[in-house]
Amino acid sequence: MREPYSGRAFCGYDEINLTFEELEVLVKNDRTDWKTALESVKGIYLITDTNTLKRYIGSAYGDQGIWSRWKCYIETGHGGNK
Repeated sequence: MREPYSGRAFCGYDEINLTFEELEVLVKNDRTDWKTALESVKGIYLITDTNTLKRYIGSAYGDQGIWSRWKCYIETGHGGNK
């Protein structure tokens, strides 16, 4: 029996370009490759709303890095930003 799709493999930091839906699949499936890579780094990232083309520059500096921050976006839909 085939396993359900759990998202694409981690491709390296320079290649990250995800839709909200792709990120949601990775987070909900707790992809170890993505989680391990993104928990280990803090940084600045860009989110683009593909409907309005508005951009938001965010940062992650907590103990669990970018993974924790992006997981918050999936859980809340806005990451606490208004």
